[in-house]
Amino acid sequence: MHVVVLAYGPTQLTRRAISRARKLAGKTHEVLVAAASPAATSAVSKPTGVTTVKGLGRAGLRAALSQLPNEATLLIHDDVVITARGLTAMNRQHSQGSRYIVPYTNDPGTDHFVGPLPTEKGAERTLDQTNVPKETKPASAIRPACILGTKDDLTKLLGEPLADPYAMLRGASNEFSVAGGALASHSTRCLRRFTNDDPVGQPLLVAALIVKDEEEMLPGCLESLASVVDRIEICDTGSTDNTIEIARAAGANVIEREWPDDFGKARNYVLEECRDARYVLWIDADERVVCRDPAHTRRYLATYHAEHQALSIDIVNLQSDGTELYNFSTVRLFHATGTEFRGAVHEAVHLVGDTAPLAGQTFDQLRLLHHGYAADVIAERAKRIAISSLRRPSTPPTATPAQQSTWRDLWVTPTSPRSELLSFSRRHGARPPMPSQPSRHRP
Repeated sequence: MHVVVLAYGPTQLTRRAISRARKLAGKTHEVLVAAASPAATSAVSKPTGVTTVKGLGRAGLRAALSQLPNEATLLIHDDVVITARGLTAMNRQHSQGSRYIVPYTNDPGTDHFVGPLPTEKGAERTLDQTNVPKETKPASAIRPACILGTKDDLTKLLGEPLADPYAMLRGASNEFSVAGGALASHSTRCLRRFTNDDPVGQPLLVAALIVKDEEEMLPGCLESLASVVDRIEICDTGSTDNTIEIARAAGANVIEREWPDDFGKARNYVLEECRDARYVLWIDADERVVCRDPAHTRRYLATYHAEHQALSIDIVNLQSDGTELYNFSTVRLFHATGTEFRGAVHEAVHLVGDTAPLAGQTFDQLRLLHHGYAADVIAERAKRIAISSLRRPSTPPTATPAQQSTWRDLWVTPTSPRSELLSFSRRHGARPPMPSQPSRHRP
């Protein structure tokens, strides 16, 4: 079968992988090598006896696969070791009709994980002496560091970020199979191969906010961004408090625009100020960034920029006492060029000209803590907006005295609070609550 080696480096590791690939492919099949990222370009500069393709990541894989006939092909990272015996077991299962075949490995969190395995010198001998499960089973969560399929089927997977070593592929149980008797050792060196976080002399990550009268919430948001982003861009839509002064004192750039009665349009105002960056982080003043390792996060984004047009981030909605109300994942990190916001209320990021919103894998290096749904925050905002409004709606005639007080102070009807919140949100630039969603737990 043909072999495509996805190279991460360093050079000696890649050369050993090429040598193993040539043995596995034999004399009648092709071995092609593609660099996974800019960090691997030197590792593939002078391979011997194989074809090195142009392009990085998925572009390189596409170029490699385009040169092959539609036959069984093994895609393998340069830090994965598999023996001829293991590959024979994979090929046997593939010939029986399974679409994508993976071996049992030491990749945690996958359906093909079997525990620790030797990963350095001597791994090939040890693998053939290791007991491996004989069961062939379906898999719905795999890491594509060693995967067998036809050239056409592997090409269909290029919609996924195959060159991102952190990526997990999830699919129907009839798509992926773990081959009984096949065992591969993954050293995971690919997880530690990064490029500089500013490889092309441009800002890597810029935060974008729209605000109005956020003097209470904004300082905490800006502080949480300091170690993660290169710059903060803010569009103010008519603050009458100290929001603009606070933002500029913290080093943020502020533009001032009239509220357009449309969240998507307002966000596009500030998005235009971010076009020089590689990525934009969309965030609100009542949110806080939590990042486990800012340096690692930035290097990851720089290295695999070409793999991810957008990334989803977990948003955790908090109650007043700090306990979790619910969480969900949505696109908040995306390419700064070729994108736009659409949607008057619950806006979303689109590629320019596309009707469907962008989707992206969940990026677990970042989380956003959202304080805006805490009862005291909602009450204070509603009260502030009501007091500052030139015209209040009349109190419902059927309301009790207690309800009349609530209506006057909070500008929320006793029968339909969401409709009124939505109304003043549209007028004043405050985000209406999202419908409650159940907590989501990832493996």
